[in-house]
Amino acid sequence: MKIYTASNSNDIIGSFLLSPLYVLKDELRNSGVNVVERHDFLPHVTILKINTMRARKAKVEKINPWLYVNLKDKMFGQQTVDSVHLCKMGYERRWDGFYNTPAEIIFRT
Repeated sequence: MKIYTASNSNDIIGSFLLSPLYVLKDELRNSGVNVVERHDFLPHVTILKINTMRARKAKVEKINPWLYVNLKDKMFGQQTVDSVHLCKMGYERRWDGFYNTPAEIIFRT
């Protein structure tokens, strides 16, 4: 379960997140890899995530909307993007609890 802010290809965040995706797909196709797309990619930044196992133990089925319904159009401020992670979806996690990341781009500050 998570709450996230979505973007689209028409804004700066969406363009920034989608650009590497297009380059990667082109490079894979040019290398002879059959790229199978089962789902559309939704550029997003996760704001709140509840661990699935913890949610089950606590018998929580979803994040209660009263926690965020009044914040839909709230500007929380700005956050500098200092890295982008290609996350491997699944149950395995890194030592720090974050998704396994086959690739990361760390930006210089």
